[in-house]
Amino acid sequence: MAAANIGRERGKEGGVTLVELVIVMSLLAIMAAVAVPNMNQFLRDARLSSQTDLLASSLQLARTEAINRRVNITVCPLANPNADNACSADAADWARGWGVLAGANILQRVTANPAVTIAPDVIAGAMPVVVVFNPTQGNATQDVSLRLCAAGSQQRTVRVSLSGRIGRQIGPAACP
Repeated sequence: MAAANIGRERGKEGGVTLVELVIVMSLLAIMAAVAVPNMNQFLRDARLSSQTDLLASSLQLARTEAINRRVNITVCPLANPNADNACSADAADWARGWGVLAGANILQRVTANPAVTIAPDVIAGAMPVVVVFNPTQGNATQDVSLRLCAAGSQQRTVRVSLSGRIGRQIGPAACP
């Protein structure tokens, strides 16, 4: 009988009391309340970064295809990215999605994330709605800058220089 009670006090059972359980649950609730807003911000930033990378990769695809096919390749907004094969003349349609086109053939179609806004920035003169890569000089239009924003995040910018170089930048301004 003495061997069965080794390590145990007489009359006391092992386990967790109700007070200990309530304290642990309270600490978990406090940690969750602190973590959830940070997680939402993390998800917004991840969506914005993903959309920025997707736009930059579409532009890079167009540049590469222009060189490989030896034809002009266009990246432009689509009014209806699920159905259109023609460029939209409205710069606001970048926020809906874009396409990479070789003439009338669509090489890539991208539907934009509705939580991210995409708008062209005016660098100098009139801002073209489309970006055209030619096989010899790079960007056949002019320097192009597209600004991407998601509420509460730092704005991102994708720039295409006249030489066709594509760059990404995180701006100092916060998105509204």
